[in-house]
Amino acid sequence: MGLGSTPYPCFPVLLSGFMIDNKSIEAYRDLNQLVKNPITGQKNMKQKIILIFLLISLIGFVGCRKKSPDEALSEAYMKFRQGDLIGARIDLKEILRKYPDQPVATDARFYLAQCYFAERDYTQSRNHALMLLEKFGPVDDRGKAAFDLILNTYKREGKFSEGIREATKFIKQLPPDDMFGFNIQCMISNLLIADNRTSEAISNLENLAENSTDNSRRLAALEQLVAIHAKRKDFDSAIKLYSDYAKKYPDYIYIDDLHAAKGFFYSLKGDKEKSDALFDQAINGYQEKLENTLDKNQKASFLLRQGKAMELMNKFDAAREKYDIILENYADTPDVKRILFTKGDSYFLEGDMDAALKYYQELLQKETEDMQIVQAARKRVARLMQEKARLAQAAGASSPSKKQNTPPIQVK
Repeated sequence: MGLGSTPYPCFPVLLSGFMIDNKSIEAYRDLNQLVKNPITGQKNMKQKIILIFLLISLIGFVGCRKKSPDEALSEAYMKFRQGDLIGARIDLKEILRKYPDQPVATDARFYLAQCYFAERDYTQSRNHALMLLEKFGPVDDRGKAAFDLILNTYKREGKFSEGIREATKFIKQLPPDDMFGFNIQCMISNLLIADNRTSEAISNLENLAENSTDNSRRLAALEQLVAIHAKRKDFDSAIKLYSDYAKKYPDYIYIDDLHAAKGFFYSLKGDKEKSDALFDQAINGYQEKLENTLDKNQKASFLLRQGKAMELMNKFDAAREKYDIILENYADTPDVKRILFTKGDSYFLEGDMDAALKYYQELLQKETEDMQIVQAARKRVARLMQEKARLAQAAGASSPSKKQNTPPIQVK
């Protein structure tokens, strides 16, 4: 897939600026990726759970200067991250053999399951994940991470019905308000779509959107429904979903996200007048909220959303001006540490690979604590380097040119 693919974005996640992994950015650029991958809420949960495993691996043997089980685990994990799956697998099995009853064994088995998954040995991956699920149960975050992996093995093998059956059984073991249960319901919808049971997926998502108790869940389900309609190029149905939601929840603080989303789909329909009016409504709405709040965190959030809406209009320079305001005036807000990533993504979407690489690499030099962002930046750098190499090879060049650009996203 080229970097200039037409986007069918996922709202309001796109406008929140928190699409920080490769799957999310590809969702913005290509609807097929949006339909194939789990929702952003699920990805955030998965990243959070993986971060928990990483943190667990750093405690327990502090002060031991010789090579400890944790250090052995870190070395194995680095091999895994660098693509040395055989080496990582050998080391992880050795850790399990030497330290079966120590906390490090939990992390080792989880990474071993991931190794097998990366090697497409889904049976072995599932077996190790099942051991973790049996040990920790469905409520513990480690059990949830294990089941997430189990479900993805079924999806990769094309065993959609089995995955749906296991997911349905798993949900019954969770508390009614458990967010992971909601995420699993959304994964069930993805499996139904993959199994060509789209009408059942729509029914499931409509039920989630109707019965969920907060905006984050309702909108996560709504986004998947929008993706289904957009894939069919049924833009009117996508627009209606946003319009109905705005009427039902007029006090939603980020209602301008919905106006921007509608503007984007009107632009795909070729209705420039309505598209421009809705984009103006969204950007002016953010501006009004900016001027009427003293909360610096909200100010940064509204500026970020203004910028993302401008990206939808292909106004990338204007968007980056908003991001620079956040960097200059709101450096102590939660959003700021993602701004370098967001600026990199803006160049990525515009098709300027060199500029995108600059910001991702700058972020990697500065950011050392937030593993979620660090790992996502590393993936993005690898993705861009592969694309640059592909373009260079296609052009018959021995090395990439000084600046290689691809066409920006065109909103027709």
